[in-house]
Amino acid sequence: MWGLWQSWRPGQLRKLIGWGLGCLWACSGGTSGDHYLAALDPTVSLEGALKGCERLRTLDARGDCATAAVEIRGSVSQDACQGVPSGLWREECSFMLAERQRGAGLLAEGLDSCLGIRFGRECTFHLIRAEAWEVLDLPSDQAAVRLAGLHGLPHARDAERLFWREWHHRGLVLGRSVDPERCEGLADPDVCRGVVGELFRDAAATLGWPEVCERAARGQTLLTRAGGEPAYLPSPEVDGWVARSCEER
Repeated sequence: MWGLWQSWRPGQLRKLIGWGLGCLWACSGGTSGDHYLAALDPTVSLEGALKGCERLRTLDARGDCATAAVEIRGSVSQDACQGVPSGLWREECSFMLAERQRGAGLLAEGLDSCLGIRFGRECTFHLIRAEAWEVLDLPSDQAAVRLAGLHGLPHARDAERLFWREWHHRGLVLGRSVDPERCEGLADPDVCRGVVGELFRDAAATLGWPEVCERAARGQTLLTRAGGEPAYLPSPEVDGWVARSCEER
């Protein structure tokens, strides 16, 4: 859906393996390993770490090293990212910068940092998701205040849909039932309600519509979460989605 293979971020793999690439270099006993480990040593200055990274053999290794040096020191900034070799790894640094800017309350600046990088769509989505998660417990009309900064985004013309989808889905992940009625506080609830339908139909397709339709015919809870509680609270809209879908099968 997000084209993650096309917009793969190198830093994601590096974090998952716990700086494993640096370990591989270090364990080889070569000079490259020494330079990489120095980049990861926060007692070494950023300037010194970046100079060491420049001595690595390949552009990819130099970029990985420089990005690691910036990140591990918590020194992610526009100036620091300029010290990372241009290309893939500098764009990874810009992605990290965007997340930090949003976390510091600088959403507009974070969105700007997502522009011009190859994973700009994924970067923008991360910021939208973070905005939605932070207002998960607020009524929809209060949560919608966050949408003011999300209009007209080049990488996410569907920002409103993404926002409400994450707002509903996060609650479901945390073990809460999705309630379509939560959208009612909005002046225009159509998009908010629409994503509830998307989530419901995705979940129903995963379970299998024949099973969902059988449960509906028996008057049982259609979709449940852990503990047997309903994943989606009963509503006329849910009933309508099920009725239409089951009639078509």
